[in-house]
Amino acid sequence: MKKYLLLFLSFVLCVSCLAVGGGVVSGADFPAGSGVTVSKGVLTCDIGQKTTANELACLAESESVSLTNSKGKPLAADSFVATGNKITFDDGVYTVVVPGDLNCDGAVGGNECKVLLPLLNSQEELNDEITAAADVNGDGVVNTSDYLLIKHYDAVQYNLLTASTKVEVPYVEGSEVADAVQSLKRNGLSPKVTYAYCDSEDDGKVIFQKVEAGTEVGIGTVVGVVVGKYAGADSRLNYDTVKGIWLSQFDMNSIYTSGGRQRNESSYRQKVEAICKKLSESGYNTTVLQIRPYADSFYPSEIYVPSEYVTGSYTSGFSYDPFEIFIEIAHSYELSVHAWINPMRCMTASDISSVSSKYLLGKWYQDSTLREKYLYHNKNVTGTNFYYLNPAYKEVRDMIIDGVEEICLNYKVDAVHMDDYFYPSESDGYYGDFDRAAYQQYGNARTLSRFRMDNVNKLVRGIYSKVKSINKNILFGISPAGTLSNCRGYLSADVDTWCANEGYVDYIAPQVYWGFDVNYAPSRFITCCNDWAKLVKVDSVKLIIGMGLYRTVEPPTDEWIKNKDVIKRQLEYLQNSFSYDSGFIMYTCSSLIDMSTGEYLSVNAEERANFLPVLKKFTAR
Repeated sequence: MKKYLLLFLSFVLCVSCLAVGGGVVSGADFPAGSGVTVSKGVLTCDIGQKTTANELACLAESESVSLTNSKGKPLAADSFVATGNKITFDDGVYTVVVPGDLNCDGAVGGNECKVLLPLLNSQEELNDEITAAADVNGDGVVNTSDYLLIKHYDAVQYNLLTASTKVEVPYVEGSEVADAVQSLKRNGLSPKVTYAYCDSEDDGKVIFQKVEAGTEVGIGTVVGVVVGKYAGADSRLNYDTVKGIWLSQFDMNSIYTSGGRQRNESSYRQKVEAICKKLSESGYNTTVLQIRPYADSFYPSEIYVPSEYVTGSYTSGFSYDPFEIFIEIAHSYELSVHAWINPMRCMTASDISSVSSKYLLGKWYQDSTLREKYLYHNKNVTGTNFYYLNPAYKEVRDMIIDGVEEICLNYKVDAVHMDDYFYPSESDGYYGDFDRAAYQQYGNARTLSRFRMDNVNKLVRGIYSKVKSINKNILFGISPAGTLSNCRGYLSADVDTWCANEGYVDYIAPQVYWGFDVNYAPSRFITCCNDWAKLVKVDSVKLIIGMGLYRTVEPPTDEWIKNKDVIKRQLEYLQNSFSYDSGFIMYTCSSLIDMSTGEYLSVNAEERANFLPVLKKFTAR
């Protein structure tokens, strides 16, 4: 009984103002954390009852709005929306769902149980909007838990609003968020903060409160406040000449974890401090930090499951936010932070089954129909048998873009960085079967290669547009494979389009990881760099060369064994003879320093002694 009571209270508080974020957003664009999500023409208003059409239009930044009931009768734009309403924004028409509002009157109460019972008893099939509204706890199924939450809503809400200890809601609109929260708490109320894009003068201030000032409510009642988040041109730590280094999940795993769980915060801070200090002393100005390698998250996310590389397992939560701390420390050393994500690669078959259905990936995996549609892995492949997301579907692209929005809204990143894991390798047995059904449905006489490139281009343009809509000074860059034939081939990375047109990327950082004397002529460092330079045809796209520092630790050819100045000569070529001076990014940090101590490695000391002086002096010409 205690468990259900907690559920009831949680539901009641959420109805006052639930800030759920993390849904799949398509069409009308609502801020992360606004409590409003859109998918397949359905607008789910998780911020609860008594939300007007005008308020939704404001959140969506739509210049026009109109509202009708399910039968097409016009309603005033200041009316409270209800399940089954049709709301029209600039970009289209959406059907409204208010969780819990089953009788379509815009409110939630015990009367809804009469509508819900037939659904539970399978006596009749209710329409999609009513069924969606019946899933009030958002777990993807309609069952007795939802029934109990609705049944007890009236009684618990009545007890809250008619409590013997009453308080008056203060006026907090226009206040700084911290002041507003403190004022509400001081009056015995529970603040619930959501965010919406705003003009610069409203940044960090309450632009709307969900309970009108002066209203008498029971002590403890939740009061939702919408706080402005400026989407304009605040400064970002970006450099004309990038001197960067990648920090992969493998580099950072032992920094994040200790003893199979998240390392304590004090120890983590010390280790990150040592790493950033050494990178700054070495002459680097940019870190490219992996935060999503396998459709997981290295920060607390409402969209992606916590990563085992940070928390120890895919079922453990965060004890603190390591990404926020890394940004804080890196910026203190004037190191730019590029948030590095893998767009399509997911975890292995053995790991993905542990992902909760509260995350979209888990929901898709646990539903055999959705799993077959949105995910793929080759059951015959042994070893690293990864699932991959299929970008042919808008729902998949939206999830990736929503993840980028979450990063840009909540962290002061200087750039978003995407690497070369697009379509999986043909040699891994994925190529033919990966997207056969999607290709048959949407191919429209295009070649499979062109179909896939178009899918990736939609994703890339979507990410770029999302980043720039939040803050035009946040960069978006891609690091594709260094070999152009692989990009244009199985990876389906349309680098020619990205480099020759505005609106795709701010920079391209090909992984030119070879030396000067490699047997395959197109991969030789100078040849490869110049081939990439020929692709860049617009001033808005920077060319940054990815360099294989790891070759100095694991030398694959005689060149890296016999010569201890390859990196030095590559830097000198980029600085003095190359037509582009946008800089470089080296792979990887653990090939420069011992991650656990922050001290230089000894194995490549001679190579490092040769190239660091050149690196420190490397500047834009």
